[in-house]
Amino acid sequence: MISYSQLYKELELLRSSEPAIIAIDGVAGSGKTTLAERLKGDLASCQVVHMDDLYNGWSDPLSKELTKRIITQILTPVKNHQIAKYEKYNWYIDSFDLVSSIPECDFLILEGVGSGQLEFRKFLSIVGIKLFLTNTRFFI
Repeated sequence: MISYSQLYKELELLRSSEPAIIAIDGVAGSGKTTLAERLKGDLASCQVVHMDDLYNGWSDPLSKELTKRIITQILTPVKNHQIAKYEKYNWYIDSFDLVSSIPECDFLILEGVGSGQLEFRKFLSIVGIKLFLTNTRFFI
């Protein structure tokens, strides 16, 4: 377990010519979004993508289709220093209806349940950070 200041220092060490992709995964209500937004405010050139915007509703939220879409639309372009464009789910109309862009950045945080899944780990930062939250304790 580490403190926020320790986590921040570790992340700053990842700053390089390659974008650092960080997964913040954990159970509902554990503080994933709060931590991601705080890091976005503290780290220069940091973007956050919320898994809640990527699920295709609740019928099959962690599907193979979701995994493929995230790898194709987000992780691969970011790793390749390209602007990523991804479909965003609209929970009010129960459908994808928006396209969002992620500008080139030093840090990309993929936040939410399923963000640390095995298929994504090869895209994560050099030290393979997968941050898992349990009641606001940070485990790396």
